[in-house]
Amino acid sequence: MTPRFDPETSDAQSGYLRTEWKVTGKDLLNMPMKKSRVIARVEERSPFRVKIKAEKQELNALTDEWIVAGNDEAVEGEIMGELQGRLRASR
Repeated sequence: MTPRFDPETSDAQSGYLRTEWKVTGKDLLNMPMKKSRVIARVEERSPFRVKIKAEKQELNALTDEWIVAGNDEAVEGEIMGELQGRLRASR
């Protein structure tokens, strides 16, 4: 099941949405170690095409700073699968 992300910024006119960061990984002491957020943009309305990107950051335990760690491909895949299922069901 796709984790639920709370919207942070959205613009209906341009079709842009960015969510707040959500903790997606913890260490053995239950401390946050990874977080992700989703950015979505409608590229075309007909035929409907949307671009989804899930950014990931990891906590550097030595500096206590969040560092960019690429895309969270697992979250991207879950979101795309869920969207495809919903689009098929709405036909």
